[in-house]
Amino acid sequence: MAAPVALSTGGDGVSEAEASLRSFEAYLDQLTERVNELQRQVRDGGGGAEELRPTSASVTAVRTLLEAVERCGLDEVGDEEAWGMVAQQLRERRADVPSIAATDGAACRAWYRTVHALQRETQALDEELTRLLVRLDAVPGISREDLSRAIQNHCNAQARRISALLSRRKRLIQRCQALGDGLEQWAQLQGLLPEAVVNGVGEEEAQDEVREA
Repeated sequence: MAAPVALSTGGDGVSEAEASLRSFEAYLDQLTERVNELQRQVRDGGGGAEELRPTSASVTAVRTLLEAVERCGLDEVGDEEAWGMVAQQLRERRADVPSIAATDGAACRAWYRTVHALQRETQALDEELTRLLVRLDAVPGISREDLSRAIQNHCNAQARRISALLSRRKRLIQRCQALGDGLEQWAQLQGLLPEAVVNGVGEEEAQDEVREA
């Protein structure tokens, strides 16, 4: 599911902007539901995510797992013996992973698949929200300049429409930003973000990506 683009219907620019915002709002509703569903999955233990909980112990366990996997150069199809080494590292670190990863290689690999799937979905949602923010900011026909021209030309009805759409876009942008911030905070609690992101490293790079997009 990709973020929609600003619509071009062949009508006037304000009507096209209005249609675009409706499309973006519907898409943001879908993203909100996906974020809520992801969080429900972890909270309620669906999809094998029952061991992920927002506690310091679970965060340590998840990060220990991800660090060990990276250190060993493993992926989801790595051999069981190598995964057994990861499980051993979890036991040595005394990471709180009851009934799962620390038992044997097969259990450890199964847990990683759950964690990695959550990582991928979190990253995909974050990328979609970033793209949506960029496209919301670039909706044609409802800039401050458009509003000024309408006022100068005494097109009062059009000026009111543009003003209303500017306010609507601002609310959508704020809502999109809040959803993204909430998703990032939640991912931190679960240990799903790389340590560099948790410590604030990489934020400037992310902002650069938004500006470039």
